[in-house]
Amino acid sequence: MKKGIRHKIVSTNKKIFIGNGCPSEDCLQCKDFTNCKPILSRYSSIPQYVIDQSIKKLSPSAWKIFTFLNRRASFAGDEKKFGKCWFTFKQVEDATGVARSNMAKYIKELVRKDLITSEWFISNRRGNFKTVHTATIKWYQLHKKLGLKFAQSQAIKTS
Repeated sequence: MKKGIRHKIVSTNKKIFIGNGCPSEDCLQCKDFTNCKPILSRYSSIPQYVIDQSIKKLSPSAWKIFTFLNRRASFAGDEKKFGKCWFTFKQVEDATGVARSNMAKYIKELVRKDLITSEWFISNRRGNFKTVHTATIKWYQLHKKLGLKFAQSQAIKTS
């Protein structure tokens, strides 16, 4: 997978399409997954107890955002980065479909339910100002403190 290429999985009318420049309109009917293997073989996991305790107490939009943040969080050994992810509301909206105008409400819901901590700062890149948010996923911190192993997002070996 080329660096900088974004993949977006779209499902319409029982067709699944990965927006990676592939000419196929339906991935389920495709005979050649060469271009798609890098994205299809990656996965993220959330511990079952986190899902069981969170899914019923969160609104559907907060659950979408929580899942997105878990997918983006870092497993880096660096204490400053571990269990954290950086995002803009636009990135979350593009990935989840949750409107930016409601984003703060759902981030606050995740903080109130003690699933994440959240901070924000203003980034200035070449005169382009944008608000960047940081979330720390609390279950990551707990697992690290307890010395539990992580099933990192990784490629599934295929032969």
